[in-house]
Amino acid sequence: MFSVKLIVFLTTVACVRSFGVFRDPPGDCVGECPTVYEPLCASDGKTYVNQCYLTNALCSEPTLYQKHAGECASVRARGIICTTPWCWPVHEPVCGSDGRTYENVCELNNAMCDNEHLKVQHRGPCTPTF
Repeated sequence: MFSVKLIVFLTTVACVRSFGVFRDPPGDCVGECPTVYEPLCASDGKTYVNQCYLTNALCSEPTLYQKHAGECASVRARGIICTTPWCWPVHEPVCGSDGRTYENVCELNNAMCDNEHLKVQHRGPCTPTF
């Protein structure tokens, strides 16, 4: 009877592992990654810039796994497509209606995914109010 329970348990673990619920922790975290955009959609619903970024995320989230190649698309407030938190590092400041200066329009669009009332106030940095 004990051996039947053991076989059932081991079979269950093998099945669960094959569907990505349990993952072996990654060997080494990569650190810096290239900026080549080869998006991957992961199990957390986030789009990672490339395999290197996903591998780094695995260091802190070992149950994470790749769902498919390409972006995880979701449409949110006002029809904005919220696909990835990553933007090219281009310095073209934009002032948001929340009084915050965003690095560029992409960064502001990402913030709009979390705040449906946010909009572009004007191009350029916000002026501090005293």
